[in-house]
Amino acid sequence: MMLCDMPAPILVDIFLYLTPLEIIRLESYAKYFKKLIRSTSQVFQAHFNKIHSLFPYAQQLHWKRILKRLILNRKTFNAFLPYYTDGGIKEESPHYFIDKLINPTGMHSTILNENVLIKYAYKGKNNFQYAYPSNYRIEENVYFIPDIEALPLKDSKKIPFIEKIVICLPESEYCSLSFVAFFSSLDNTDPIDIVNRFKGCKSKHRAISKGINLELICTYQKSRFSTTVFYKKISASVRPLCWIKIKNDGIIKPSNLTVKLPQPIFAKYFYVLMISSGIQSPSACINVNYISPICKEIRVFA
Repeated sequence: MMLCDMPAPILVDIFLYLTPLEIIRLESYAKYFKKLIRSTSQVFQAHFNKIHSLFPYAQQLHWKRILKRLILNRKTFNAFLPYYTDGGIKEESPHYFIDKLINPTGMHSTILNENVLIKYAYKGKNNFQYAYPSNYRIEENVYFIPDIEALPLKDSKKIPFIEKIVICLPESEYCSLSFVAFFSSLDNTDPIDIVNRFKGCKSKHRAISKGINLELICTYQKSRFSTTVFYKKISASVRPLCWIKIKNDGIIKPSNLTVKLPQPIFAKYFYVLMISSGIQSPSACINVNYISPICKEIRVFA
């Protein structure tokens, strides 16, 4: 049986295993496919939203228009600001505060050595002047900056599309970040239930096992300096993106670890779980120069 001879409902079910870009390419193969895809546009709109974690907004643009913007827009940058940490700040000094995570010339240094959660919020190109850490301490080792969440967006019709994550490590390997996991969400849902499942995860096998328990599709990739487990899931409020083991062998230099997501997503909140520096000592901390989601700002509303 030729593909074109199959019943329309079966064809649609088959097409839903494809990426949005592959579906677009199908339209050029046969007029029948083009007509079928157009006549079931709502189905493919929902498919696009689920793959890329986009809510079905009332004023949302057609999925093909959003996809075209994703393809044509080549400008990527960090559009997120860190606003929360529960890992403490070394010496409670502004030289080690969480704003250094988006400043490649600084270094963020914690007090705790394991399972530090840092939250980022999408704020576009807004600049924010961070004050002294003590101004934001709400309890021991916990710092929260409500002013960042209150910052207005310059264009509320845009949503960031995260494509990759950049990690810069200090030149010294001592207490440098060794295990980390990343998460995202489109709304300000408390991520703690999902994040807690990955605390203490220091092996690839455990990272894959935790993903499977969450009904995620898991793949992994090894390179000279890291082992990465990627997670994919169709539709979720808080989505695990990946888990990484960084090989701190004295060779890694700052600015050399870029993680490209196999399934880029829309998100307004980005979460970092710094699992461990790999140093077992009461005086140990976690040091990292820079962690940033790199995204495109895409207009998704009419």
